[in-house]
Amino acid sequence: MGFELADIQAPVSLWHGLRDFLPVAHACWLADRIPSVTTHFPPDEDHTNIEENNRAAGFAWLGAQCIRDP
Repeated sequence: MGFELADIQAPVSLWHGLRDFLPVAHACWLADRIPSVTTHFPPDEDHTNIEENNRAAGFAWLGAQCIRDP
């Protein structure tokens, strides 16, 4: 049992470092199928450091998605 990527309604932040051992083509495939996706492809990041090196940017993106009451 699964779901269709096109059915995702929540904002998605997709990160893939260009120095990762996994092919960037997979991240691009996902990005093409997920509505409201924001992609991040840092050139000098890989599977071991992308989270640590971009944590602040990830939290900033997440904070920008929150709806605030006036």
